[in-house]
Amino acid sequence: MRRLTGYDLSTERLAFQRDIPDRSWPEAKEIARFPALAERTFASHPLTDEQAHGIARLLGTALPSERMDYFVEPFAAP
Repeated sequence: MRRLTGYDLSTERLAFQRDIPDRSWPEAKEIARFPALAERTFASHPLTDEQAHGIARLLGTALPSERMDYFVEPFAAP
């Protein structure tokens, strides 16, 4: 499972997260320009604001109004 995450710039704490469903992953991967190698690793992938907004639109959600550092991150399914 992967998530779109946002971290508060001042505290560096997780402040936003949305799951990226498997059915949305191919398009999210294109928006993020995800490197092929990164898909095979369990690592965070930083996003530009433009990429984060694009993935949020794909997921049908809005990003918080405050500025954040955004990533696509792997998470273990519950």
